[in-house]
Amino acid sequence: MKATRLGLLVPVAFAIACGSGGPANEDAEVLPPALADLAATSDGEVDVVDRAAALSGAIDADQAPPGLPLDLAGAGRGALLDIDSAAEVGSLSSEVPRATFNNVLQGVAMAGAADLITGLVIAPPAAAIGITSRGLVVPLGNNSWVATNAVSDGIRTVSGTFVVAWVGVGWIAEMRLSSTDGAYNNTRWFNGFVSADKRIGWWDLYDVYGNVAGVVEWVDDGAGNSEFGIAATSGDNAGDVLAYAYQDDGDAYVGYHDASRLEDLWVHVAPDQSGDLRSPDYAFGAVSCWASATATEPYADAVCP
Repeated sequence: MKATRLGLLVPVAFAIACGSGGPANEDAEVLPPALADLAATSDGEVDVVDRAAALSGAIDADQAPPGLPLDLAGAGRGALLDIDSAAEVGSLSSEVPRATFNNVLQGVAMAGAADLITGLVIAPPAAAIGITSRGLVVPLGNNSWVATNAVSDGIRTVSGTFVVAWVGVGWIAEMRLSSTDGAYNNTRWFNGFVSADKRIGWWDLYDVYGNVAGVVEWVDDGAGNSEFGIAATSGDNAGDVLAYAYQDDGDAYVGYHDASRLEDLWVHVAPDQSGDLRSPDYAFGAVSCWASATATEPYADAVCP
């Protein structure tokens, strides 16, 4: 697994710099997102959320019964794009007493590589969500709201417009960018859905031509049971999928499907902190395991059951 994989998912950065400025394009028309704006082809890319089921009973904002704005402060990790393996897998590195414990160290390294890819994909939109959610939220229309904020690197100002529409069973949300240099002009960056209980949803990331370039889906009960999927849908990485799954008993899984090599890589940690992994670039592709935290030699290389 290489950190360069899935790199094509990353749009031009949302000017990740401290500071603020006025709207970059005050004349851009802001419209509430509609059900028809959601990508029709993304549901099959990641097998985490049944989008049709999630949208069952949904109705566009102008016809839906009255709702409230989306409060991202109460949303889960998926909605905020706060996805990584640090707590569940990465923390094992501090438990390993000797560098000869190869399998668990390989697992931590693989999880770290997955996190690096994930960060490249979702850090810019996650920052955009954070920036705009701290901006002023105002009504846009019936059951729709808009939040805007801007950041500047001293050369140009990039303005994010986050528009949310209540559709009866949750919210459709969309992020658009405008910039003072004209590179963005009310350009759609990502859109998606957050359920009424904020426990399931998705974001579809778009390229500058309006094509879906990546998909993020999540199910997160807020109590330690969660599943996240991230897929590339265009470019050299099309078909590559990253998966994270966690249970409240401590069971954790990080997986990667490499479509170009038709290979599946994974790291799995059981509740007793034993685990297994598989990579075509390690141990000739064989499944490799390590012992539990309570074994005679905790976390030592072990025969797989």
